[in-house]
Amino acid sequence: MSTLYEEELAAATSDGGGFQVYPKKSTPHLDCISTDPLDGAKALSAVCARCQETEVWICLQCHAPHCSRYKNGCCKKHAEESGHLIAVSLSDLSVWDYGQDCYLDVYAIPKLRAPYASLHLAKFGEVPSFPGAPVLELGTADNDFLHATDALTSAVKAYKARWGDDARFPAVRELLMLIIESKT
Repeated sequence: MSTLYEEELAAATSDGGGFQVYPKKSTPHLDCISTDPLDGAKALSAVCARCQETEVWICLQCHAPHCSRYKNGCCKKHAEESGHLIAVSLSDLSVWDYGQDCYLDVYAIPKLRAPYASLHLAKFGEVPSFPGAPVLELGTADNDFLHATDALTSAVKAYKARWGDDARFPAVRELLMLIIESKT
């Protein structure tokens, strides 16, 4: 069974022409984006966990690497089986929402910025700039926000390690994420 995206792609290119892609500026699947930091360098060296293919997408919920729908389709299968609906391509750092069957705009959705920035830094050696956000340079005195974000991430991990089963943990994590997102 083909998806809406695949049907639209086939229809748009059947006459030999192309088509434009407009990423969505929102998603109802924000819960499919983990607050755990993504190790960009580790992700960039990954191969598909199922078939060892090298054209890889990273699940933004569990950070598992899976190949694209145009290889063996392992990432799509992972989304269908696990409900982890959002993944990022290591080829071009585009983000796909399997629940909406569309690309997502990393500049418009603040929760996508941290994993995107981690991969961008690992791939290109520099932190991306986001519209309306301060430019952060590594190794300078001007990156206090980056250090604060790292400290908050460490605090969330430490709290989860110690109090993970505590019913208050989701509220604490959500509060810290709101603080981070308000600064990006």
